[in-house]
Amino acid sequence: MSGDNSTACVANWTASSVMNTNLTDQDPSYPNLMTGLNGAAVDYSNGGYIKEVRPEYGGTGIFEINHWYQTTTPTGPLVASQPTSVNWRIPISTDAPITGAQLTFTIPRGTNFALTSGANIAAWGTPYSNYTWTNPTITHTVSPDGLTWTVTLGDLAAHTGVVVQFSGTVPAGTVLSENSVATGQLIGAFPPGTGTCASTPNSTSGNNSAACKVSWVTDATSTVTDGSKGIPDVTRSQVVQPSFGDPGKFGIDGWATASSTPGDATLNGRFVLATDEAISQVTWVLHLDAAINAPVFTVSNPAPGWRVDNNYPVAVTIDAGLWDPAAHTMTYQLTMPAKSSVVINYTGSAEGSYVSGASYTNTANLSGTYQPGSASCAAETSTPTTSTPTTSTPTSSTSAVDTPTSSTAPATTGTLAPVQSDPVSPTSTPVEGLANTGSNGTTSYLAFAALTLIIGVALLALNKTSRRGRHQN
Repeated sequence: MSGDNSTACVANWTASSVMNTNLTDQDPSYPNLMTGLNGAAVDYSNGGYIKEVRPEYGGTGIFEINHWYQTTTPTGPLVASQPTSVNWRIPISTDAPITGAQLTFTIPRGTNFALTSGANIAAWGTPYSNYTWTNPTITHTVSPDGLTWTVTLGDLAAHTGVVVQFSGTVPAGTVLSENSVATGQLIGAFPPGTGTCASTPNSTSGNNSAACKVSWVTDATSTVTDGSKGIPDVTRSQVVQPSFGDPGKFGIDGWATASSTPGDATLNGRFVLATDEAISQVTWVLHLDAAINAPVFTVSNPAPGWRVDNNYPVAVTIDAGLWDPAAHTMTYQLTMPAKSSVVINYTGSAEGSYVSGASYTNTANLSGTYQPGSASCAAETSTPTTSTPTTSTPTSSTSAVDTPTSSTAPATTGTLAPVQSDPVSPTSTPVEGLANTGSNGTTSYLAFAALTLIIGVALLALNKTSRRGRHQN
């Protein structure tokens, strides 16, 4: 039976198998589990798969639980006469990248279990040979009874796999021919644009840059679909990415792991930044949801290649960051060369808030300056307008100009200072003399006034003469 419960952007795989040295297809609890996919009968170590993820079931990878006792295969009921080794081996491979992969595995019985990893099982043939099997650095925690293991696998690249194995001991007297069931769950996230995760579900570009000033915004909301599982759906309203024609990438991932305590969970996320062009004086503000407690930040510089399309291999210069607990923000100062990238990872906790329907929203904004002459900051080519003073008689204007506005030296007497704009309409008729300034303007005004006075006196005299002539009789 398929154990693939994934949604569009969330990997959610389950696997379980039953180990019983005498298991048959007629078992009342677990029937029809001893016939292989090829229709042939198998022994107990190759049967008993209750749920698994495999290409034959339409899965996008492999997730199964192999199992065996370190003893000879019995022909009848078997009871361990001495402490006996018990082994559970879990191959995990994926067709699409999975970020933040985490395995939770519950062992039914036994003690003194140890975890090993790194087996190369490509020699088993298809579908195992379709993947490159690796041995990444993994970490784990164990429950007090030693039977529930939480294994952090990290980021799994496309078409790769990892094998983890749990080996322990069951005591003498253990009935090996009774059903013993182990279960596992793998959770993680498919990055946008990979697998079944659309590149920008319901998103628009967060690139609000203008001229040479960089202004990017992004957000991500993780919604809890089941409070008992760590599988939030992630939606984004704004991202920066090349498919929008943006000169880089700017986005947020998010995922979670539910705790055994109802309402509690580990919340994880990743802030991603990459640029095609050099940016200086960069300020990057990460705002975490207030319900994310005690976040711890780590930096990947440059970003892992798969996360930025293997197109931004250059590291950035970044400071240690400044956490503001009141604002719940982390602020970084950066300098970014062209084709550079960086990822900020965080891990925090939810205490009491992780229930069905709850959501957590993280946002980020970026500001900075593009280099002049770059594609997003074209160099200014306009030449400042200046005028050379002339000695010709100025054309008068209806608006007086008292101070030169673009000349480096004061205008000489009788010369109109150059101006950048003419307030007079080109079709208007200038009024002679009203725009003259300085000593020459004063002289012209006095000459005009004197002439007016002379004409006035002459007309007065003429008028008096005419009046005297009419009264002579």
